[in-house]
Amino acid sequence: MDEKNTVLISEIVASFDKISGDRMAYVNIHTGELKLLTTDDIYRSETIKSVDDDKETLSKEIIEAILYSDDYLPLPAEDDINDYEIMIDFIYTIKEDEVRNTLFKKIRGRGTFRRFKAMIRHYQIEEDWITFKKEAFHTLAIDWCELNGLDYKED
Repeated sequence: MDEKNTVLISEIVASFDKISGDRMAYVNIHTGELKLLTTDDIYRSETIKSVDDDKETLSKEIIEAILYSDDYLPLPAEDDINDYEIMIDFIYTIKEDEVRNTLFKKIRGRGTFRRFKAMIRHYQIEEDWITFKKEAFHTLAIDWCELNGLDYKED
């Protein structure tokens, strides 16, 4: 890949926060460009007859290229990004025993992420969490690029 075809790690990291059950991200292996695709996009592409039918969304041709050509690779899906494991790793980095132990207790059972977010706000360590999660996503992005043989760069 030349410079034009290089994937920007920051764009992959940013896309990880946008990936959900109904939204996937894909990278064009020839241009390095990222595209987000929703289940609604796919549904609309199946009902659009031509590009002119719907100017607000990705064209049918682009969606089909993303889904069916070898030009695009899907980024890890929501299920492949283990936010819970990242959260556990973050808690282990907390030096204060009381805070660390409280967080471990709060992440059991239902509502784990909601309670975790409330507690990191309470202990005023939300910025530390954001930085840690971004670094974890950064490592995941580099690992994904290397696994798929894509050139990447930091910006």
